[in-house]
Amino acid sequence: MREMRVSPEALLVAAAFIIPFAVEFRTVLSWVGIELTALETALLGLGMILALLAWAFRPADDDSEERPKRKGDGGRPNPNENRG
Repeated sequence: MREMRVSPEALLVAAAFIIPFAVEFRTVLSWVGIELTALETALLGLGMILALLAWAFRPADDDSEERPKRKGDGGRPNPNENRG
């Protein structure tokens, strides 16, 4: 199995939050005059879950050379560090 960006548990929690979000988004859209059917809402939720899965299984960027060595130093050399 491929390595994911997040744990399976966190992925499950995120997917569980998408379902009520899609239903409430349908309600908000109805306030502004846009009506969605239950099928369209289900397809919207499914699309959001598929996007979440695509992100979770996408390989993480491996740019460790560009990242700072220590948190907060911004990649700048330490003037107090001995060189030599």
